[in-house]
Amino acid sequence: MFIDRDSIRKTLAKRRGFFQSTDSEYPELSPVLSSSEDGRFVNEVNGLITNENIDQTQKNFMKYPFPAWGGDTITYAIGEVFSDGGVNYESIQAVIVGIAITDTDYWFPLDNTNNYLYQKTFQGVDKAIDSVFNDKKMRAITKSIFENTPLFDGVANYRDKEANQDKFVGLRFVMKTDTDLATIINKIGHQFTEAVSFNMYLYHSSQQEPIATIPISHTKANSSQWTAQTALTLRYVSDDYDSSGEFFLGYAQSELGTAQALNKEGINWYDGFDCKSCNGRSYAYYQNYSPWVSISAFSVPESSFTVGTDLFDPSLAAIGTSQTYGLNLVMTSRCDLTPFAEDQAYLFDEAINNAIGLEILKDMADNVRGTNGQANQLKPMAERQVYGDVENTVVVTTRNSLKGLSFDLSGLQSECLPCDDLKADVIMGTFTLGA
Repeated sequence: MFIDRDSIRKTLAKRRGFFQSTDSEYPELSPVLSSSEDGRFVNEVNGLITNENIDQTQKNFMKYPFPAWGGDTITYAIGEVFSDGGVNYESIQAVIVGIAITDTDYWFPLDNTNNYLYQKTFQGVDKAIDSVFNDKKMRAITKSIFENTPLFDGVANYRDKEANQDKFVGLRFVMKTDTDLATIINKIGHQFTEAVSFNMYLYHSSQQEPIATIPISHTKANSSQWTAQTALTLRYVSDDYDSSGEFFLGYAQSELGTAQALNKEGINWYDGFDCKSCNGRSYAYYQNYSPWVSISAFSVPESSFTVGTDLFDPSLAAIGTSQTYGLNLVMTSRCDLTPFAEDQAYLFDEAINNAIGLEILKDMADNVRGTNGQANQLKPMAERQVYGDVENTVVVTTRNSLKGLSFDLSGLQSECLPCDDLKADVIMGTFTLGA
């Protein structure tokens, strides 16, 4: 349901915050952890959740490790966290090139308490989104689109060689208008008359530079080979490019030398395949992916732009109906509710706030610091909130807010999250969390 779990985790976590301690003996919280986008703070979930109590009962762990710092040759946005030399740092303002991660004007080093609160916040986010969408998946409400589907079956026609004419050629993609769908290119197939190495580029019509560069090493003459991909995802809308538009995945024929691409016989990008009876499996593949993504061949003169640097004028692209330019793909189309969850983040606020508070109270209830007097005093009070299971305890409040969040999402109209038909669980109209 969430292709980029790390992205949604960070987006929703930043909406939550904790009060700064008024006692200078306790750690200062980072700018992100001490702020709240909606004015709610986790400390308000229960009076036991104070920085002082947390300091005495925290359990340090790294279930959610931060990525390694990329060095001082690139820029960083405010509020990002990276690890370097065993220490995690949060950027407290936009970081320009040439700034060391130890520069405290730009980076806030996270101590054990800050690291702990980040981990608890991420745990709370995971609990909230999983309780909603995993429940729906178990009830078969969400739809599976297609998995590991090739464009076509079988090898290309050895006699149908594509003449090199110094063009940029490849496949054009137009995505279905559904922000909850993501099409992933798992593998790129290639078949050429000779061994050849070259770069493929993925362009989007709203971006002046390629959004991905894919090195291809074709080592066997006339044979079909595959190059696996790890993060080639196409969406109708993304933070990296505008909504709608077209994708172009292609290569420059001038890089092929004397090698030539081999075309697949019987292709008709508009109807699938000319001979449905003799291309049954390929036509079945076409029926799987064509409702979600429209694919066709394209070509554009290399002289109209600098390949790999800038974008050609999309209106100059000649659209082909039968060429494959030596290419095949294996694709997967999945439901990805990351854009919805990030755009509608406010829906999760109460549930996540309560879930984070519950995770912190669990640590207080389960603490094993037997010689710590403050921790021992907190233990029975936290146990009541976590295991009491009676009205007004945090465990019950959290459960109710998670259930309310599930109901609040039940009316979504989407290929990935259609309306829930279970009458007992459907609430139509406006529903306020916690009401």
